[in-house]
Amino acid sequence: MAKARKASEQLMREELPYGIHRHANGAKELFNRKYETISSNEIEPDGGEFEELFYYDDSNPPWKNASTQRRCESVLRRHWVTKS
Repeated sequence: MAKARKASEQLMREELPYGIHRHANGAKELFNRKYETISSNEIEPDGGEFEELFYYDDSNPPWKNASTQRRCESVLRRHWVTKS
């Protein structure tokens, strides 16, 4: 059981958004807990400064909080193009 829980947590860390980078030129990138881009609005980031917003923190991660999990899944489903 603990092994399945650990695998589920790892998948959520990799596949669900941890936060978003919003660039001045309109580019938006969702990133996972490893800070890897998992989805974008297909506008190339301008390379300048960006705003960084988070969907959860260590007190409410999606693998421990069903509400956070639903929120992250909803954000990912909205209108994002998943990176391959």
